[in-house]
Amino acid sequence: MKKRILFLALFAVSFNLFALQKIHFSVDDVIGCFENLTRNENRYDSAFDEPFLAYIKSLHEKYNARVSLYCFYEKEGFSLADCTEKFADEFKESSGWLKFGFHAEKSAKGNTFDGGGYGMFVSQIERITGAFDCITRTVRLDYFSGDKRFVESISDGNTECGIRQLLCADSSSRDSYYLDSVQKRELNKNEMLFADNLAFVKTDFRFDDIKNFKKLFSENKDESEVVVFTHEWLLEPARRRNALRYFLQLLNSRKIKCNIDKFFKYYKDKNCEYVFEF
Repeated sequence: MKKRILFLALFAVSFNLFALQKIHFSVDDVIGCFENLTRNENRYDSAFDEPFLAYIKSLHEKYNARVSLYCFYEKEGFSLADCTEKFADEFKESSGWLKFGFHAEKSAKGNTFDGGGYGMFVSQIERITGAFDCITRTVRLDYFSGDKRFVESISDGNTECGIRQLLCADSSSRDSYYLDSVQKRELNKNEMLFADNLAFVKTDFRFDDIKNFKKLFSENKDESEVVVFTHEWLLEPARRRNALRYFLQLLNSRKIKCNIDKFFKYYKDKNCEYVFEF
């Protein structure tokens, strides 16, 4: 009888451990919300009056989600150095569920990451948010790109608030940073790889792929760790003179948000943990 009780107890513990899923949700290419906050600092009473940030906060309020925002340092003449610090206290208070990470110095395909982009990012985000606690050490670099020298230069121990984990490509056919073919195979097989004092974590899918969302969600929803993302410019498309184009982009945005809701609703009553780091 005692053996049976012990077995059931161990089974229950094992089941609970297995059932505990980790969910990592992030948004790439973030810069527009900072420009909007600055342009409207006299009109907004809260940082979350800004449309994109209001949407992100709604995900936290409805689903208790934690969100990582991966940011450009500058884009089209606006940089984080230009951003208002009016909302620093509010960001600081929200650091338990909202964090900011480095994505790239600027939006440019084939970015070589030359220069001091990471150091400038850390300095400005600390100023804008009022705390280093608002900076996440898990990042996804633009185009999953960055050579070993650059990655080492921004890693923990080599710079202030250095990175500890890199989120990798959501497709086995894409390269991830400087990983060689053997490391890529291991990453795609195990979905995590430890190398050079860093954890490389495979991304499962992006909400951008509306056509294949149902299939991708079904394939990944019961994994122990689920890493998903989308882009700021898709969630909040910029207004355009071409009304038809803007309408189509807005429709696409609503479809993406609908799928994000489906994703979070699935996990709402499950024993899962929303994480910034693994």
